[in-house]
Amino acid sequence: MTTNSGAPPWPACGVGPSPAGTGCRGRSVDPHPACLEHLGDQERAAYLAALAPGAALDHRGTVITPGSLAALLAAVADRSTGTPCPGPADFEDATFTDDANFGGSVSGVDAAHLARTS
Repeated sequence: MTTNSGAPPWPACGVGPSPAGTGCRGRSVDPHPACLEHLGDQERAAYLAALAPGAALDHRGTVITPGSLAALLAAVADRSTGTPCPGPADFEDATFTDDANFGGSVSGVDAAHLARTS
């Protein structure tokens, strides 16, 4: 795990103050300048609606609330089984505000590894 000093090596949100003076370190959600946690309601809804099973999730440095995690997993769930099926997922330096509950079985992703990245 890397430290939280200075600007991260990914396109970052930058909203609000931070100890390093760089603002929020959360990975911006393309094409928006904000991370998942700082997206407006309409942008967040559009991002989640565009996800499908197999979609890559890149939320490095982002604060992930239980609601955000549930919404992400629901957005990439197999429609017939309800099992979350994300593609490549990167939660490096993410902060989970509660225990990371990946909904039991998650196809194609080492959920235990993802939980350790917080």
